[in-house]
Amino acid sequence: MDIISELAPYPKIYSSLLNKFDDLHPILIGSPLLCEKLYKVIKKKDEITAFQTINAQHQEHDLGLIQIPVAMIENLPIKKLVQPYIAFKNLSTHYSSEILELGEFKIGRSQIIAFTAKRWKYLTENGMIAKLPDDLAPYHVILPKYCLMLGIESEDMIVKILSNNVAQILKQEVDNYFEQLSVKMSLNQKIFLAHEQAWKNIGGLEYFDFVKKMFYKNIK
Repeated sequence: MDIISELAPYPKIYSSLLNKFDDLHPILIGSPLLCEKLYKVIKKKDEITAFQTINAQHQEHDLGLIQIPVAMIENLPIKKLVQPYIAFKNLSTHYSSEILELGEFKIGRSQIIAFTAKRWKYLTENGMIAKLPDDLAPYHVILPKYCLMLGIESEDMIVKILSNNVAQILKQEVDNYFEQLSVKMSLNQKIFLAHEQAWKNIGGLEYFDFVKKMFYKNIK
């Protein structure tokens, strides 16, 4: 990845940062109104989170400050509650020279053309991709229930064509690996490691590596 994508991996979220945060952090600073709204949401699940207003000489320059315990940042119920206040990071807001059209990507050394679930649905419904045989279907590289845990819209996840039998093996292996991984790992680490091992077993690491590059370091 080039220096621009390293420094600013999600350039299309910046216009929304007046009324949203880029992510949850131990300390958040923003407008008093935005901070107070987020604070009230988090306070439903955590009594330790603190909020204060930093008064400036002119009221329009006042700032809000929230202090969130680190453990709460990884808390799944809280992550779900605060989603309306977090700028949405997905493939459509990501900077990438590999994007062909919205939802289409070149991945791996072989430059495979891959699609998001939403793009695949659009192309098939409009007759732009031939209908697959009954025993084949597009499956999410990160399974939908885990996308939800990560705060990723499942329709924005890359899909790979698999036989239904292989897909069932993949799902079972992901769930098994996820349950076996250490409870000391963060939720995000467990999800990605479980998927990585499962894709390695069935063959499909090019797809997984691409998804990991696009998402992992920005949500862990």
